[in-house]
Amino acid sequence: MTRGNWDTAEVTVELADIDNRSLPKVDVSKLSPGEKPVIEFEIPKWADQRPSAAARPDLNPYYTLNVTGTVKRLQVAGGGVAMIRDLLVWLPAGYDAPENAARTYPVLYMQDGQNLFMAMPGTGGEWQADETATKLIASKQVEPFIIVGIPHAGKGRASEYLPVAAIDNVVARGEQYVDFLASEVMPRVERAFRVKTGPDNTAIGGASLGGVIALTAATKRPDLFGKVYMESSPVNMGSGPTSLMTYFAKQATWPPVVIFAMGAMELGSDPKNAEANAKLVDVAKEFGKLASSKTIGPKVNVQIVIDKNGEHNETAWARRFGDGVKALFPSAAAK
Repeated sequence: MTRGNWDTAEVTVELADIDNRSLPKVDVSKLSPGEKPVIEFEIPKWADQRPSAAARPDLNPYYTLNVTGTVKRLQVAGGGVAMIRDLLVWLPAGYDAPENAARTYPVLYMQDGQNLFMAMPGTGGEWQADETATKLIASKQVEPFIIVGIPHAGKGRASEYLPVAAIDNVVARGEQYVDFLASEVMPRVERAFRVKTGPDNTAIGGASLGGVIALTAATKRPDLFGKVYMESSPVNMGSGPTSLMTYFAKQATWPPVVIFAMGAMELGSDPKNAEANAKLVDVAKEFGKLASSKTIGPKVNVQIVIDKNGEHNETAWARRFGDGVKALFPSAAAK
C-alpha cells in the first residue's frame, strides 16, 4: 500500500520496510447471493513518518518551490511505473507579459525533475537549471525556452528508464515510459502552456539512466523529439542482447542533435577508480562514433564532451548545463 509513490509506502510499526502483501483467498461458499467479499488491512505506519523524512520536502506534493523565476505544477498520471506525479514546469521571464501572449516557446523535457531547480536531501545538489536558463536567456545566448521536469518514480526509477533488461532483476519498462511521455505528459503540457511543437523545437534530456531513457524516447518517437541531451549516461551497461550500446545501435532513427557529456572522474578521484573512469571516457567516445554514424539530415549536431574534473553528481551536471542548452536552443545572435 502507498499514498501515491514509494516514498509514502506502508511500513511496520518499527518503521521498517515490509514485503509485498498477498491477498487472502476468499471462500465464496460462505458468501450470501450477491454479497461482495470484504478484505480489510491495517497499516501501522507510513514511510514518511520516519525521522529522516522531515528533511524531505518533496514528500509533500505541495512543498514550497524556492526557485529563480516561475515554476508551475502540472499533475499527470501513469508512467512505466504507474503513479501520480507533478510535472515542474519552468517558464522563462516575460512568459506572462501581455506583449508575449501569442508567443510560443521551444521546450526541454528533463528526467529526474526533483533535482533540477532545488537541492533535495540525499542528492549531490541541484542542476541550477532555473538560474542558468535565466542568465543565458537574459544575455541572449539562447532563445527563451520552457523546461519541464518530470519526477522519477523513486524505487521504480531504473525500471522506468531502461529500454532493455540491462540490470539484473529489474524489469525494463522504458518503452511504457516513452508511451507515457507521448500520450500523457506532452499533451498535458501542450494544453496548459504555449510550447512550440515538432521535433525541431522539442528536446529531451537527463543524467545517468535519465539520459538513457531520453535517447530511447528520441529513437522511438523521432516525430516528437529531435534533440537529446545526455549527462553521464552508462551506455555500456548490460551485455549481449541486453547491452544498451547494442540496443541503441539497432535503432534505425536517431535525432539529428545529440549532446553527450561524461566526466573523467565519474566514479570519484580516488586512484583506485582510475581504470574504471578511463573506461567510461572510452565508452563516451565510442558512443560518439555510433551517434555520428546514425544521425542524418541537414542540421546534424553531435557533441561529445569530456569534463576532466567531472564526477557523477548534480554539481558537475549544473556546471555543464549551460553549454548543453546553448547547443540545444542557440539564439539567432549566437548562431
